[in-house]
Amino acid sequence: MMNVSERYRYNCSDKQYISYQQLGDGKIDCDNGNDELLRWQNFQCTSRTSNICQSFRTTILQNDNLVFYEEHCDTFVSDSSGADERGCDKWVCPLDRIQCVSTGQCIKDEWICDKEWDCFDGSDELNCSISEHLDQSVCNITHEHFCLTKEYLDDPSNNRPCLDYKKAGDGNSDCLGAIDERNIRFCNGTNLLIGDQFQCNNGSCMLANQVCDGQNDCSDGEDESFCHLNISNHACVTLVSSHYCEGGRCQKNCQFINNTIKAGCHITNKKCILMSKTYRTFEMSTSLSYLSCNKSQTDTETEIYKNSSTSSIEYSGYCNKGFYLLSNKVPLCFCPLTYYGERCELQSRRISLRVTLNRLHRQDLPDIVHVLVLLLCNDTQIVDHTYFVDSKEDLSKHNESLFYSRPFLKCEYSVQFEVYSIKKSLIILNGLFKYNITHSFLPSYRLAKILYYPDNGKNPLKCSLLCEHNGTCYSTMEDVRVDICICQKGWSGKTCEYKYDDKYCDSEHSLSRSSNICICHEGYLLPNCSVKNDVCESSPCMNNGTCYPTPTGYDFFSCICPKAFEGWRCENEKLSLTLEDMSSEHPFIIRSVRIHNTFTSIENQVLKLSGQKNYTFDFHRQYGDENKTNFVFLYTYDRTDINITKHLSFMHKFCDFTNINKTIIKYNNTRICLNIRGSNLSVLSLAKYCQNISEMCFYDKNHMCLCENRNRSECFRYNHDLIYCNVGNLCKNGGMCIQGDQSNNKDIACICPECTFGEQCQFSDRFLLSFETLITLISPKKISLYHLMIPIFFFTFGFFFNGLSLLTFKQSRTRTQGCGVYLLLNSCLCQISLTFLVIHIIYLIVSHLPIVINSVLNLMLCKSIDTIIISLSYSVLWLSAFVTGERALSVLKPIGLLSLKTPKCAMIITCIILFITFGSSVYTHAFMYKTVHPADKTLTWCVREISPYHQHFVNGLMMIHTTCPFILNFIFAMVIIVIISRTKRNFHNSSHRETLFTQIRQRQDLLLGPIFGLIVHTPQLVIQLLNGCNYLDNMLFIHIILATYYISFIPQTTIFFFYVLTSSSYKAALLQEATIGRWFNRKFRDEMMNRASSKQCENLRAIVLYHLTRENQDDPTVTAPCAASTEQADM
Repeated sequence: MMNVSERYRYNCSDKQYISYQQLGDGKIDCDNGNDELLRWQNFQCTSRTSNICQSFRTTILQNDNLVFYEEHCDTFVSDSSGADERGCDKWVCPLDRIQCVSTGQCIKDEWICDKEWDCFDGSDELNCSISEHLDQSVCNITHEHFCLTKEYLDDPSNNRPCLDYKKAGDGNSDCLGAIDERNIRFCNGTNLLIGDQFQCNNGSCMLANQVCDGQNDCSDGEDESFCHLNISNHACVTLVSSHYCEGGRCQKNCQFINNTIKAGCHITNKKCILMSKTYRTFEMSTSLSYLSCNKSQTDTETEIYKNSSTSSIEYSGYCNKGFYLLSNKVPLCFCPLTYYGERCELQSRRISLRVTLNRLHRQDLPDIVHVLVLLLCNDTQIVDHTYFVDSKEDLSKHNESLFYSRPFLKCEYSVQFEVYSIKKSLIILNGLFKYNITHSFLPSYRLAKILYYPDNGKNPLKCSLLCEHNGTCYSTMEDVRVDICICQKGWSGKTCEYKYDDKYCDSEHSLSRSSNICICHEGYLLPNCSVKNDVCESSPCMNNGTCYPTPTGYDFFSCICPKAFEGWRCENEKLSLTLEDMSSEHPFIIRSVRIHNTFTSIENQVLKLSGQKNYTFDFHRQYGDENKTNFVFLYTYDRTDINITKHLSFMHKFCDFTNINKTIIKYNNTRICLNIRGSNLSVLSLAKYCQNISEMCFYDKNHMCLCENRNRSECFRYNHDLIYCNVGNLCKNGGMCIQGDQSNNKDIACICPECTFGEQCQFSDRFLLSFETLITLISPKKISLYHLMIPIFFFTFGFFFNGLSLLTFKQSRTRTQGCGVYLLLNSCLCQISLTFLVIHIIYLIVSHLPIVINSVLNLMLCKSIDTIIISLSYSVLWLSAFVTGERALSVLKPIGLLSLKTPKCAMIITCIILFITFGSSVYTHAFMYKTVHPADKTLTWCVREISPYHQHFVNGLMMIHTTCPFILNFIFAMVIIVIISRTKRNFHNSSHRETLFTQIRQRQDLLLGPIFGLIVHTPQLVIQLLNGCNYLDNMLFIHIILATYYISFIPQTTIFFFYVLTSSSYKAALLQEATIGRWFNRKFRDEMMNRASSKQCENLRAIVLYHLTRENQDDPTVTAPCAASTEQADM
C-alpha cells in the first residue's frame, strides 16, 4: 500500500516522503522508484470535483485508487506489484484491441510484428519476417524467440539461441540479462521493470548502451560475456576503412538503434546483431473510446512553441524573461511583474494569491462583489495592493500577486481582503479577512485561501476597538477574530490616527482607502475613478441578462444571466433535463458526470426535496468539448427503522451538447444499478460481470460500470462520497446527510430513518413519543402559548393540595414514624415535578423562538429538565409503595423491627430511591439529549438522539419503575387487609371470606392509590408496546398520546386525597395543629353552628307561627326567638 500520511506529501516507504510535484517528473526520487512507476501524467487536478483532486485531498492513497480501470491488462505494469497485468485471462478487451492468446492482455492491431514485445510472452512478434537487426534465422518464428543462454555460450554447437515463447514472461529468467522477463521482472533497488535494460545475476540493471562497451558493469562480467559471438555464417571481421566491428565487439561506428542491446556484427549488411527488441514506453490513452459518443473522435494535442526573434539575433535573450524595444539602436527592456532590473535579471519578491470566495449559501449577498487585497506592514503601512471582481456566475479561482517593496522592509506582514458590494454610489463593506504571512523571508510565498462567509448574520461584525476620526471598527470573519479600523477619507493608520492628502481619488465617484487606493462607484474605472465605463449602455448581455461594468478596464463587464441561460454574454440556453412522474417521498440527488480522457469529473450535482411530481434541472454546457460524454445518474433513498438504503440509477447519456437543449425522462425509465461494493471483486473480474447480470449498470467502491455491451463491462473511475455533506454529518439519530452543490454548505438535506423526523432528524421516538416530539408534531414551526394551559392548571391544582399535604406532614405528630417522612418528601417531590413540567413547556416555547440563549445554559436545561421530571415521577411511585410497605410491616411486626420504622430510616431509603431513579434517568435520558441547530442557526433545538437498542433499554427501565411500585404497593396493601381480616375473624367468629371482603371495603383506601396509579400509567405502558412511527401522521393519535402524558401527572396531585383525607389522625393534625387548618376548622365549625342555629330558628319559627296563628295572628314578636338564637350562636 502506498499512502500519504502528511498533506501534500507522498509516502514512498515507511520513512521516505516526497512532494507531489516530484511525482512523474522523469527523475527517480523514491528509493523504490514508485514515484516514476505509476502513470502520474494521468493524475492532473483539472477540476475541483474530479476524482483525481479528491484522491489528492485524502490522507491515504491506495493502489486500487491510483490505477485506472482501462490501464489493466494493457501490457504496461502500473504498480510495483504488477497485479494490474496478472490474471488477464478474466479480462475482456475493448472492441478496438486484440487479446494476447496466452496472457490475455490487450494490444493495438498495429503493434503486431512491429519489432516490440507487447504481450508479456512476446507472442505478438511471432510469425513475423526476420528482422535485419536480429539474427533469428536459426529459430522457428512460429513459436520461438531469439535468446542467448548460458548453455548456448558454453556449447554453441549443441544448443540453439532460441526460447519457446511459452517460457517467456513466466517469471523465470532463461535468457542472459533476463530479457525474456523484461515485462514482469523488476530491477533491484529501483522497483522499475527491466524493460530495455540488462539485468545482472545479482538483480541490478544497467542501460542498454552499457552492454558490450568494453567495461564489466555486472560484478561477474555477464554484460561482456557474449560480445565476441560468431553466429552462423555471420562472423565478425575487421575492415580497413570503416570499422563496424573491432576486436570482436560491436562498436559505436556500427549502426545502432536506441534502447536495444547489441551483441555482434552482421557480416553482410555490417549492422549490429541485436540481443533484444526495443521496449515500448507507455502511451497514454487519449480517450475512453468505449464510452465516448463518437468512437472515431480523437483528441488533438496542441503544441506550443516559443517565439524566436527574427529581427535581431544579437539581442536574443538580452531581457531575460521580458522583451525589448530598440530606442536609438539601444535595447530597452520591459519586464514581467515577477522580474525587474535593467535587463529583467532580478526576481521580484512577491506573494502569489489563489483565492476563492465561498458565498453561494448567502442569498443576501449581491451577485457581484469587489475585492480589495492589501499587503500590510505591521498592520498599518500598505506596501502593495491588488483588486479583482468576483461574480456568482464565475466559480473560478482568482490568481493575483502582491509585491514586496524595494528595498525590503523588515516587519510583520499580513494580507487583508476587503469585500465590497457596490450599487451605484453606495459602497458597503460586507466582508473582511486577514491572514498573517509567516515566511516573509522567502522570495516567493504562495497564499491559497477559501474565504468562507458565515452562514448567517450581517457582516462584518462590529467590534470594540476605538477608532479615531469617525473610523469604524470591524472584526474579521475567521474563527480567530481580529479587530480592524476602516478609516474615513483622509485618515489612515491602525486606529485612523494619521492624516494623508486625499486628492488622488475622485471626490464624487469613489471611496478613498488611502492616498493612492480608491474604491470606485458603479460604472467608474480604476485607478482614481475619474473615467466612466459606459460599456453597459450598449446592453452587451443577451436574453435579459444584467450587465455590471467592472472597474478594472474599459469595456470590461460581467453578465448575470437569467436562470435558463449561461455564457459570457448569456448567449446560450442551458441544458435542461426534466424528470417526470417522480414517486420518491424523500430528497434525492441528480449528478452529471463528464468523462474526458481517463478523467471523470462531476460537472453538475443538484439536490431536490420531495413533494413534486415533475422536476426540471439545468446543466451547464461544456464549451469546446461538445463531443465529450456526460452521464446522468440519480440517487434515491429508502428508509427503514434503522438504516438508510441508497439507490443509484442510470438516467441518461448526453452525447451532442450543441443540438439538444431539453430532455425529458420518465422516472420509471431510470434503471437502478447493482451495488457490488460488498462483494470484494477484483478490478479484473469486473470486465465480464455484465455477462452475469440483467441490470444496465453496476458499481463497486471505486468504479461505475455500464453494460451497453453485454460482452464487456465499460467502467470508469467514480467517486461515491461527494454526495455526502462536506461539513460532517449534521443529521441526528442515524440520519444521512446529503449535499447537492459541494461549494454551498446550505444545499443539504437529511434522509431520516423511520420514526425520526425534523430538519436534522432531531426528533426520534421509535416506540414512546417524547414530550418534545409530541409538541413539535402538533406545532411544527412555533409552539403556541395554549400549550401552557394544562401544565399551569396542574401546577396550580397541585400547589394547593400538595401545600396542604406539606402542612399536614410538617407537624411533628405526623412524623413520629417513617410514613410521615415518606409522605412529606413525596409531597415536595410532587410539586417540584409539576413545577418542572411548566418549566419544560416554557423552555420549548423559548427554544423555538429566534432568541439567543447561552449555549452552556441551553445545554444544561436541555439535558436536565426531562431527566428531573422522569426521575421525580419514578421517585413518587416508589415512595408511595414504601408508605404502604411500612404500614404492612407495622401490622406484621407491631413491636418488632422498630429501626426500620424510624424517620431516620425513611430518610435513608428516600435518598437511595432518589439516587437510583436519578442515576438510571441520567444514563438513559441526560446522555441522549443534546442541542442542535438548523442549517441557518436561527433556532436551537433540544432533541433526543437514541439508538434502537438504547430505546429498548429505556422502555425496559420505564416498565420497571412503573409496574414494580404498583406490584409492591398492591402486595403490601393485601398483606395489611389479610392480617387484619384474620384478626377480626378470630374475635367475631365469622367466615374468612366474609371478613376479607368486609376489610377490603373498609380498607379500600389502601388499594385505591396503587390501582389509580396503574390506571393513569396504563395508556403509556400500552403505547410503549406500539410502533409509534406508524401513527406519526395520525393527529388524533398524537393528541391521545399527549393526553396520556398529562394524565400521568395526576398522581402528583392526589397525596392529599389518598393519605390525608382517608386518615383521621392526619386530618386531625392538619385541622388542629396547622395554622391554616385551625383557621379552616374554626370557620368550618362556626359555619356549622350557624347552620345548626338557623335550622333551630326555622323550627322554632314554625312552631310559634302555628300557635300565634291560632291565638293572635297579628303579634309582631314572632321573629324574636330566631334573633336570640342567632345571637347565642354568635356568642
